[in-house]
Amino acid sequence: MGVHEDRSILAAGERVLLVDAKERRYLITLRTGASFHTHVGIVDHDDLIGVPEGSTVLGSTGRGSWWYAPPCPTRC
Repeated sequence: MGVHEDRSILAAGERVLLVDAKERRYLITLRTGASFHTHVGIVDHDDLIGVPEGSTVLGSTGRGSWWYAPPCPTRC
């Protein structure tokens, strides 16, 4: 089994939970061509679509790192 085979691949239309370095949480719905803006920069949804959940991504300023996973459906 490969390293990524046990993780879901994020897709457009999916709700995901972004968590920043200070453990602040942001629930977003992934949309092709959209972006998420914060004080630490911009995260393009296209950078999240197609990658395994639990991966990390840097904001546009390079200051913030994010990890993400689909939220628990019973808590959203």
